[in-house]
Amino acid sequence: MSLDKSAIQLIQESANIPSLLAQISATKVPVALVPDSFRVQDLEKYMPFRASYRLNFNTALPSDFFDYAQEYDNDNAKCFIDPESMSASLIFDLGNEDQPEHQNHTANLNLKRTEAYRALLSIAGAKLSQKEAGDFIEDWADHLNITSTAGEVMTPAQASKKLRDLTIEAARSINSKVDDFGYQASALDSVEAKNSDALPSFIDFKCIPYQGLGETTFQLRLSILTGSDKPLVSLRVIKLESKKEDMANEFKALVVDGFKDNLLQTFIGTI
Repeated sequence: MSLDKSAIQLIQESANIPSLLAQISATKVPVALVPDSFRVQDLEKYMPFRASYRLNFNTALPSDFFDYAQEYDNDNAKCFIDPESMSASLIFDLGNEDQPEHQNHTANLNLKRTEAYRALLSIAGAKLSQKEAGDFIEDWADHLNITSTAGEVMTPAQASKKLRDLTIEAARSINSKVDDFGYQASALDSVEAKNSDALPSFIDFKCIPYQGLGETTFQLRLSILTGSDKPLVSLRVIKLESKKEDMANEFKALVVDGFKDNLLQTFIGTI
C-alpha cells in the first residue's frame, strides 16, 4: 500500500509533536497546538487574567509619575532620565541579564513648558514692533520688575507707555507713535535718541518654566533697533543657555531624589 503526499506530511508532523509540546510548555503566555500544521495559538484572551502588564503611562506631572512608580516598584525596574528633553522613561519589566523580560510596562514623564515660559521664549531675540513690545509687558506685568536706563524702577504701565511713544531721530529720523489703532510718522532733522534715559533697559521676568520645577528669574536686556523705517524693540534673554542648563540639572535632581527610597535604579541617558 502506497501513501500519498498528504499522509506522509501528516506522519512527519506527528513525529514532532513531543518536541513541540516540550517547547511550548515553558512559555509564560498559555499557548496550544492546533490543527493546520500545528500552528501555535495564543490562548491568553481566553484566560481570566493577562499573563503580564502591558501598560504605557504618560504624564506631565512629577508627583503622578512618582506615585505610579511607587505602585509597581521592583528591584528590576530602571528609570532613564534625559535632562536635555526634560523627560524620564521608566521600565518596570526590564528583568535582568539572565532573565530579560518583555518591557511591556512603562511610565513616561515629559515636563511641559508653562504658558509664561512659552511667552518668554517666543519673544527672546525677536524684533518686535513698539506695540508688540508694549503688549508683552502689559500681558505679563505680574511677572516683571523693570529698570530704566537711568537705573530707576519703572512700573510695567510706565515702561509700556514709553515704548509705545518712543521717538528716535537719526539723519532722516522717524517719530513713530504706535497705539492699538495704528501709527503715524514724521521726518525730523536732528540726530539724537530722544528721552533715552527714560526707556526701560533691563527686565526681570519671574516664572515657573516647567510644571514641577521651582521659580526662575530671567533677565532681559532691552535694545532699540533704528535700522529700519520705524523703531523696533529687541528683548534678549541674558545667559539663556545657562538657565536651560540649570533647569536640566534641577529636573535631574528632582527625579533622582523622587526615587531615593525606591527599589528601582535611575540612570542619566536614554535607551
